[in-house]
Amino acid sequence: MVRSGGDPAPYGVEGPNNTRVLIIAAAIAAALSVVVAIGLFLRAGQDGDDPRNPAPSYTTRPTDPASLSPVRTVGGDCSAGGIVARWELQDGQLMCVPEPQRADPRRVGGDCSHSGLVAEWGRTTDGQWICIPQAPRQVGDDCSHDGIAARWDRTPEGWNCVPQQQVAAAPAPPPAPVAPAPQPAPRPVAPPPPPEPEPVVPVPAPAPPPPPAVVIPLPGLPGIQIPLPPPP
Repeated sequence: MVRSGGDPAPYGVEGPNNTRVLIIAAAIAAALSVVVAIGLFLRAGQDGDDPRNPAPSYTTRPTDPASLSPVRTVGGDCSAGGIVARWELQDGQLMCVPEPQRADPRRVGGDCSHSGLVAEWGRTTDGQWICIPQAPRQVGDDCSHDGIAARWDRTPEGWNCVPQQQVAAAPAPPPAPVAPAPQPAPRPVAPPPPPEPEPVVPVPAPAPPPPPAVVIPLPGLPGIQIPLPPPP
């Protein structure tokens, strides 16, 4: 640009034209920045959908086994401090109950439902109690346990595992009448021995009459009777 005197004007002195150029350049730079940002955003979205891009992997450290909490199941062991105890379901919550203080209400086929699962008590081959989810069963199915033969029976209270000897069986037919055995003839009874005769007491003979008196006549005297001595 030339001054009115003919000398060129120094760079940057003409304000309005230079300012206009700077504003246009700034607008173009801002537009380019927006376009680049949109392009990067779209590319990032396409890279995430591309199956060839492997998903980021994360490495986790192994957990200390001592820090893992044991799984609590009804009838499971929870012994501690030398006291034998097991998990029991009381009022809808699992509680660790010592064996000596535990009143065992369990029976085969009894209800042990928990956490919304319908289950019943059963016994394992080694005699341990186990809460088994209820499975379809029919009257007469086998439910033997502890060496006792038993079968399922349906009662108004629910399913019961009834030992085989208690299952009602059909009545046996009455036995055929048996003829009575002949009675042996009565043995003859010996007559009683005759009574012994009473001893005979001899009756003493009557005493002989006294001999008659002997009359000796004496002259001048009346007769004098002299009794004779009795015979010896």
